[in-house]
Amino acid sequence: MEKSMNFLPTILMPEIYRPFTGDESFFVSKIEEIAEEGFYRGIEIASIHDKEKRKQIREVTSASQLIVTQWMTAIITEQGLNLSAVDEKERQYAVEEIIKNIEWANEAGASNIALVTGPDPGEELRKKAGENLIKSLSSICVEAKSYGIEVLVEPLDRHAHKKMFLGPTEDTYNILSTVKKNHPNIGYAFDTAHAALNEEEIETAIELAGPLINQLHLSNAVLNPVDPLYGDHHIPLGAPGFLTYERAVSILEKVKMQGLFVAKPFRISIEVRTNENENAHSTELQAKQFLKRLLTETNG
Repeated sequence: MEKSMNFLPTILMPEIYRPFTGDESFFVSKIEEIAEEGFYRGIEIASIHDKEKRKQIREVTSASQLIVTQWMTAIITEQGLNLSAVDEKERQYAVEEIIKNIEWANEAGASNIALVTGPDPGEELRKKAGENLIKSLSSICVEAKSYGIEVLVEPLDRHAHKKMFLGPTEDTYNILSTVKKNHPNIGYAFDTAHAALNEEEIETAIELAGPLINQLHLSNAVLNPVDPLYGDHHIPLGAPGFLTYERAVSILEKVKMQGLFVAKPFRISIEVRTNENENAHSTELQAKQFLKRLLTETNG
């Protein structure tokens, strides 16, 4: 029998409001609007540099009971950090930089931080990269635990576009399961586009990742290698990408049938990017309408 569960609508702000990157006042104002509107139950943000604005975000999200996830992707990308680096000094430096930012996440009211790993070092070095990633995540989890923060890891694609070390679901599951034996505050941020670009069947990948998954990004991608849009570009939902409304319903219905997430609410967001020449508010409205329709059909 299908078990009842509840998907919590969440907004991935750094992608939807990408043209406003660097304008932290805008993001504070927008979070206040989101809290007042009351549709979203969670927000995903980038690092906030201004201490006073972090305090404002914490106050707003605490009062409105919004779940906050802070992504470290920009920090990792801008500084070239590699948590799965084979070189030990490079790995340690990456860990130290992430740990420095955990306090900021806490000040902004985050109960989760989210990470991506480094480039794929090639088949011969993957075993070492995996061992080093386990060490990195373990150290980060220890620090995050002191703040009551969960550490989420998002695998990307290994061969198609981003070419990161952590990509295939089976590899991700094995590494995170190893970390979780000693650090319960590790989790999996699942992205549909990354699974598809890894040539995985999404429903099967979700079943494999199982209860490690804490949140889901419904992200679209063009899967034809000869298409100019091929890869992980956070394109709008629907054609020419694989993620249509019907496909999204199928994915969520499969999740419900598996009964993997009944014990806890499950955060879900639409990952779509607003480019510089596009209207971010229009992007958000379209994503919200898609999510409202989807959750009306699949929640409960």
